[in-house]
Amino acid sequence: ISKRASEAYIEHHVSKGHLKWATILRLYYAYGLFDRPERLVPRLVRAARSRARKFNITSAKGTLIDPLFAEDVARAALSAATGRCANATLDLCGGRPRPVPQFVREVIKYQGWRASIVEVPRPDETPLRFYSSQVPARRGLNLPAFVTLENGLEKYVRWRNGQGGDD
Repeated sequence: ISKRASEAYIEHHVSKGHLKWATILRLYYAYGLFDRPERLVPRLVRAARSRARKFNITSAKGTLIDPLFAEDVARAALSAATGRCANATLDLCGGRPRPVPQFVREVIKYQGWRASIVEVPRPDETPLRFYSSQVPARRGLNLPAFVTLENGLEKYVRWRNGQGGDD
């Protein structure tokens, strides 16, 4: 609700002429270099490097994730800042929403790691479900194809290895 409320405030200020224009970018999940250690992708990469036997998922059952590499987010923000797609609301997503456990299994596979997934959903959280499409953002902002999950993970892992350690 708070994100939608923020969008409504922006739309209101545009309609009143307080802002000349605005482009709303809805970000579903970004990962990449300098990511906070407690976020999902850094936790997964650390667990894979340590060859942990289990990985805990705490998201509410049924929650979807649609990750996008941070470089793509930056390109989209820079393009949007030029006024391209003024007054549009665009999804910044990888283009393939899927349940969090499925995403975790994909990352485990890409890392060549064998681990069991332990789902421990927080009882007070509501599942995050959404419909998203990257097509309007990519077309409207004139962006190249987004980095695939496999390539984004490869870049992230290479960067982590160059940092000389685990968080």
